[in-house]
Amino acid sequence: MARSDKDLFVSILRDLARQVAALDDADFEDIASGAAKLQLGLQGRRGQATAKPAAKSTEEDFRELIKQLQTVATREEGEKLLNEEAALKDELTRLAKCIDVPVRKGDQLDLIRSRIIEATIGYRLSSAAIQGSHEPDESSTE
Repeated sequence: MARSDKDLFVSILRDLARQVAALDDADFEDIASGAAKLQLGLQGRRGQATAKPAAKSTEEDFRELIKQLQTVATREEGEKLLNEEAALKDELTRLAKCIDVPVRKGDQLDLIRSRIIEATIGYRLSSAAIQGSHEPDESSTE
C-alpha cells in the first residue's frame, strides 16, 4: 500500500470514528446488539449525495426542534417545520421516542408526523379551544 493510500485509509477510519461517536447511546446499543446495522454511504462528486441524507444524530437537536414545535401557532406550521427539519422516517421515529409518542415499525411517515404534531401542538390548540382562551374584545363587555 503506497503512503497516500495509507493516509486515505486513515482518513476514512477517522471519519467513521466521528460518525460512531455522534451516535446516541440507544443507537449504539442497537448496533452492538445486532438490532440495527451501521451503513456507510458515499457522497458523489460536486456534492451530489449518493446515499440517504444524514439524520440528525443528537438528542439536543431533537430537544431544540421540540421547543420550536411547542411555539408554533398552527398544525400546518408544525408540519412545515417537521418537513424541513426531520424529513426522514428515522428522524421522526427518534423524535417521537424523545417525546414518548408510540411508534410501530410499520407506521408510515405521515402517521408518525401527525402523532408528533398532535403531541406537541394539537393538544395545546384543542385545550385552548375548549377553554375559550381567546381574549374577548372590550366592546362586548360594555
